[in-house]
Amino acid sequence: MKRLKFLPLAACLALAAGPSLWADTPGDTTTTRYVTTSHGSLGLSGSVYLYDYAPAAVSGAANNFDLYAFILNLDGASADGKTGLHAQFRYRDTRLRSYYLSNVWLQELYAYRKTPWGDLHVGKFYRKVGILWDDSFFGNIQYFNGLKLDPNYGAEWVGNEPLTGHFSVDYSAQFFPNNGNTDGSLPGRDVDSDPIAEMRNTATLRVVPTWKWGKADSLALGFSALNASLDRSTTTAGNFSINQLATDATLTWGPSVTYAEILRQNGELDTAQNTLGRPAYDSAVYLLAGTRWQVDPRINLRFNYSSANYVGQNAREEEYVPGVVVSLTQNLSLIAEFDYWRLLPRTGGQSLLDRSYNTVLRYDF
Repeated sequence: MKRLKFLPLAACLALAAGPSLWADTPGDTTTTRYVTTSHGSLGLSGSVYLYDYAPAAVSGAANNFDLYAFILNLDGASADGKTGLHAQFRYRDTRLRSYYLSNVWLQELYAYRKTPWGDLHVGKFYRKVGILWDDSFFGNIQYFNGLKLDPNYGAEWVGNEPLTGHFSVDYSAQFFPNNGNTDGSLPGRDVDSDPIAEMRNTATLRVVPTWKWGKADSLALGFSALNASLDRSTTTAGNFSINQLATDATLTWGPSVTYAEILRQNGELDTAQNTLGRPAYDSAVYLLAGTRWQVDPRINLRFNYSSANYVGQNAREEEYVPGVVVSLTQNLSLIAEFDYWRLLPRTGGQSLLDRSYNTVLRYDF
């Protein structure tokens, strides 16, 4: 098996599912530097990721050390802070996926307008269905199928309504005329690598009531829905709709964060007879769960689990990712994770997709 190039690098500026997660989310530890004038402000921040991939008895995979990503964030705002622009540029030595057009691309680019009733964003930003991210480096099945950290072009309305001192509601409504073609899905799994298909007229809704008590304790419950049309250029008979319903919970208790998400998708069955089928199109039930524990200010332990029960494939895919993040200095972190990923058909033997040690040096500026 060819070496799989991974990870997601979660967006710090997209609306999170519930309370803010700890500072390992890429970008959260950066210190944005602003230049301010009478006309407004311009901010600059970013990150550098050096990545070592070491497979453990995976056929066809080889050790590799490279520049995983150079990330540059630009943030501009008007003098009153109500109107602004956010852009995130990414660079690699090689293309992240074979279907990318370049090794340099725009991950996000949107203008925004703040109002008393919420914020309007127009441009390219992440789709919001379920928990935004699990804070892992390596990723999860949802990411590799294009369900997580998927930036698309469109408009969204997001906001937070504090109803009492201990209770608030986050909400978002999005519409994307077409997909963005720069998600992290593996080739052959999702629409972004499908040369004859386009995801169109995607609409999402998300509501997250959150209860807070104490200084660092909270419970967020999320409810999400998505409806989209997958259009094939070769035949209208092959067009179909994708619908998703998701519910999730995130408990923050002192130094720990524990979460779980269940997402049910109705799509096109990915059977042996359907030559156009793909795993991300299949009707399936997805599970995402895990926990993170800030042992001390410098050490964070975590464990993440993801799975997909495919109806058409008649198989279950599951992935386990334990890991640790060590803050070496204020701006430099060491990330170490182990990935165990397999496919379990209902009949026949299992297939090992990846088993590897992953080490990252991340510098934030």
